Amino acid sequence: MDGSGVTKAVLLAQVAAEDRAKQVAAATPARFARFASIDVTQPDAVDRLRAAAQNGAVGFGEIKSQVAAAGPEMQRVYALASELNVPITIHFQEVNQPGSPGTYNTGLKKFDAMLKAFPKTTFIGHADAFWANVSADYAEDTAYPKGPIVPGGVTDRLLGDYPNLYADMSANSGNNFLTRDPELAAAWANLLAARLNDHMRQRALAEAEANVKYLRREFESTSIVTLQQSISGLLENEMQKLMLARGNSEYAFRVIDRAEVPRAPSKPRVTLIVVLATAFGGMLSVLVVLLRDMVKNRTRVGPPTAGVPSGASS
Repeated sequence: MDGSGVTKAVLLAQVAAEDRAKQVAAATPARFARFASIDVTQPDAVDRLRAAAQNGAVGFGEIKSQVAAAGPEMQRVYALASELNVPITIHFQEVNQPGSPGTYNTGLKKFDAMLKAFPKTTFIGHADAFWANVSADYAEDTAYPKGPIVPGGVTDRLLGDYPNLYADMSANSGNNFLTRDPELAAAWANLLAARLNDHMRQRALAEAEANVKYLRREFESTSIVTLQQSISGLLENEMQKLMLARGNSEYAFRVIDRAEVPRAPSKPRVTLIVVLATAFGGMLSVLVVLLRDMVKNRTRVGPPTAGVPSGASS
């Protein structure tokens, strides 16, 4: 994790491994949180997920079951996630794969019905069908499509229309989305940074405005001077938060450099390779020439003739 710059990871553990995941998360709570997952076709799936959440799991997933995403099995889990106020990560897969045979949570193109039906559920989309559907021309014929993305895909639309849908960019599916169309990837990176800043700013505004209203009511309801002074100090702090949030578009994160399409590949560094290869080839050529000259000189002089003093003519 440290070598990859990851500060915190989420353990996606089956409920059967609940005890082990709990031990790992409890040993290093600053580094690990844990989700709970189960085959939703099991009759006791909801009860076991509820127990996992009560036992410390902060979300459900990765839910990977061979059912329809809008089927009754998944809807039970959506309702539970809403009730417990925990997110749910869903594996969307429409194409059979050697390493992941079968299909899972099918029907992403009609998933807006679920997003409408469960507005208080926080959904996290994941896996190949979720990211392949960013492109409007995806025909569900391959897991990892290549080439430029056609704007207007299902995933793009759902993420824009529904604030309760988020995206998991891990695994090869997310990487394939980022690398198949560099221009769109850069645009998405800039858009996500702006949306995240706006989301954090709006949340801070809502909290500060609610606090201001509460503090004003409390100030008006008391005649104790010392208490009024304390409330005034708190009210001043909340007003400062409001001004900062209203006047700063980069509220939570400051963008140092906007994402741009690279002018040239970062690897391999062709120029450096050519220069080093030329220099190494030149040095090797000089060394070979010197060695050949040394061998020729030794062969030409040779050892002295037997019985004749060195340097004497015969």
